[in-house]
Amino acid sequence: MATTGYGLERILVPLDGSAVAEQSIPYVAALAADNAEITFIQIVLEPHPERDLLGHVVVPAGEVGHRARVQSLDHLREVANRWQSILPVEPRFEVTTGDPTKEIIAAAKRLSCELIAVASHGRGGVRRLAVGSVADDLARRSLVPVMLIRARDDAGQGHARLNRIVVPYDGSELASAAIPAAIDLAKQIGSGIFLIRVVSPTDYAPMPVATESYFPSAAYEETIELVEQNAESELKTVADVIENAGVDVKHAVVAGTPAEAIIDQTRHEDLIVMTSHGRSGLKRMFMGSVAEHLVRQGHAAVVLVPAGDRQ
Repeated sequence: MATTGYGLERILVPLDGSAVAEQSIPYVAALAADNAEITFIQIVLEPHPERDLLGHVVVPAGEVGHRARVQSLDHLREVANRWQSILPVEPRFEVTTGDPTKEIIAAAKRLSCELIAVASHGRGGVRRLAVGSVADDLARRSLVPVMLIRARDDAGQGHARLNRIVVPYDGSELASAAIPAAIDLAKQIGSGIFLIRVVSPTDYAPMPVATESYFPSAAYEETIELVEQNAESELKTVADVIENAGVDVKHAVVAGTPAEAIIDQTRHEDLIVMTSHGRSGLKRMFMGSVAEHLVRQGHAAVVLVPAGDRQ
């Protein structure tokens, strides 16, 4: 996620005609540089001719497609006018026809975008994302980071406040891949980074015996203490890397299940940065289904950074 100056230079914003999709715009405004290239893109369906009741073509496919593109372009202009008070620059507009995910990824590559920003209803997982299953596909296939924003009923039209970068870290190489992007983003918004490591005590509990009451043993408590000490040591090592890059950092080891613990430690003004390997969608993403839970139930926007296994 290379940047020059304050803020991201090139951001792609897929829109689908819904008010929900527009809720990504305050976050884009908060992250964009003063001279950024912000592109609003809308994908229209492949056109088919309009026919009368007898099956005769009354409007050719070419004309149907042209009409749809004009309507989409008009919509993008209306959106830009509605949000012009917070956008640092007038956005560019693109309307293309084809598979939405492929077209968005192709546009991001063609425009050298550093981020794709999409909004989500948050209810019911990826099936209810503002751009349908496109957000899931983008998170899985995009070669550039994808920011997923959970839409809120009380969202306003001012700048989104982004005060802190939160990086869930589980000690894996996959989780480590998010650190450089988190450092870049922290520098762009002038914030610090909060590293969080979640330890699940139940992962280390002995199997209970059916005929006995279960009480934590001294060995179990020693195991948990050792796990937490190792986690603290790993976080300190990563924190040193971040500090050496010139970014303030705090870290914490917390107990619980990953998604719930992260949600408890975050707020609306945070931006969570995590890594996606992209192999099997959100249900098989990094750290299990944590990303899906954070997008669907969490408070903060989530930036998914593609790992090195993308083709």
